[in-house]
Amino acid sequence: MLVFTESRGRWTEYVIPPEDSLDSIFGTDGFPVEDNRSLRETYGIHGHRVGAMQTRLTFHDLGGTVVARFLHVNKKNTTVLVDLDHQKQEIKVRKLAGFNLDDSVAKMFYLMANSDIHVFLGVHHSAVVHIRSPTLEEMVGWKLQKMLLKDGYSEEVCQITNFQQLLALSYAKYSENDDTGSLEQHLKSLGIHEPMEEMDFELD
Repeated sequence: MLVFTESRGRWTEYVIPPEDSLDSIFGTDGFPVEDNRSLRETYGIHGHRVGAMQTRLTFHDLGGTVVARFLHVNKKNTTVLVDLDHQKQEIKVRKLAGFNLDDSVAKMFYLMANSDIHVFLGVHHSAVVHIRSPTLEEMVGWKLQKMLLKDGYSEEVCQITNFQQLLALSYAKYSENDDTGSLEQHLKSLGIHEPMEEMDFELD
């Protein structure tokens, strides 16, 4: 792979160490080699335009973490963590996950990925792939969002940006209609109960 670094100011060839086998990652498909396809070029009053070329291997950078996504011939996805060793000019590759995407998401999406989670933002549908087990906060967050959307608060849900705002929205929407104990019922459905009184104790 050719890698451009600001310190060198040029493209440098990086290699994968021979002891790292790609067969265990990419399977029998091997490293993806694209078929020759001519670029679609157009000229007009808006200048020179070149159409995008579809590739089965894409790289995604999120906060300094580089994740490569490989689309197999059978439409299965494999994602790997790519670590660049700039001193040895080597590429370390570690497999993260293998999964299938629903066609409603796979046709067109924007991918945000790191070593913990992959989020596929589609046109009408989205998909989340957890590399590690989700935290309690994440599970409660998903449940609260589904509950709010089901109850008709989609516009409000689209405005929140963190878990605390999600909690505040939930309390605001359900506490104002709590004449029949709906807030308590919703919290119990999430497995959230009234906190027990604090007790001071000592261990011998």
